[in-house]
Amino acid sequence: MFLGVAKSGYFVYNSFQCNYEEYKSVTCFEMTEEWIMTSKQRTELKAQAMKLDSIFQIGKSSLTPQSIEAIRAALKARELIKINVLKNCDDDTNELANLIAERTGAEVVQVIGKKIILYKQNMQKLEKRRLAEKRAEKKKEAAKKRARENKRGTKSEWTRADSLRKKSQAKKNK
Repeated sequence: MFLGVAKSGYFVYNSFQCNYEEYKSVTCFEMTEEWIMTSKQRTELKAQAMKLDSIFQIGKSSLTPQSIEAIRAALKARELIKINVLKNCDDDTNELANLIAERTGAEVVQVIGKKIILYKQNMQKLEKRRLAEKRAEKKKEAAKKRARENKRGTKSEWTRADSLRKKSQAKKNK
């Protein structure tokens, strides 16, 4: 990976240009914690990505700061995206995938031919999913409890029915 200053005064990082303020404010390179995806997660994401359409196209101009920002915004909104690299793009697809992943903080799920699949976990969405699962679990438990109560009736009815049954059995035994 090459980092240098071009004649135009821009920083060049793997053929990506940004000015010094962008470079220092980390708008062109997002630094995130390292997250390692398991093969099981990768397989599940591949299956989900099969149904997706490409939402970005990378063409002759390759990567620009605007395209990186747009991809970052799409990853925040969708978590899983598919990118199409056009034939007129001279860059290698694997290198582009790694470069986009590095700059957006995403994980490369798969590169097939000229298609790139990226995933970035959105912590806010993850928290919302967990809360929704907890709510659903509580509703399920409450429904089970209600079903049990309805099945056996209220406690006073159950004891009355039980005592009547005992009385009838006692009469039969005599």
